[in-house]
Amino acid sequence: MKLKKSSSKKSTISKYFKIGDVVQVISGKEKGSIGKIIKILKQQNKLIIENINLKKKHQKPKQEGQPGEIIEFEKPIQSSNVMLYDKESKLTGKASYTKDSSGHTIRVLRGNKKTV
Repeated sequence: MKLKKSSSKKSTISKYFKIGDVVQVISGKEKGSIGKIIKILKQQNKLIIENINLKKKHQKPKQEGQPGEIIEFEKPIQSSNVMLYDKESKLTGKASYTKDSSGHTIRVLRGNKKTV
């Protein structure tokens, strides 16, 4: 009997993105949109971004006499479809880590070396 190797995929999403980062969508129907990260789904390698990838859900009334409603909410987007965005210079790029003069590790944007 042949045993299958378990595929332990390491997630690098936490290395590049943090909650509150401003990102730009680089592919898909929302291409070019800019938003802030609300939630990170590490196991699925996805992000929930404010006001991007909005979906509508038609909800039935829960009790008699209440009206039904249409709820609009953000759906997750694949992390490979977004890049960090710098509002001042209007550039996208990946995050890298460097040490500042006091020896602390800081995140900087690779394109323009500005602190994220």
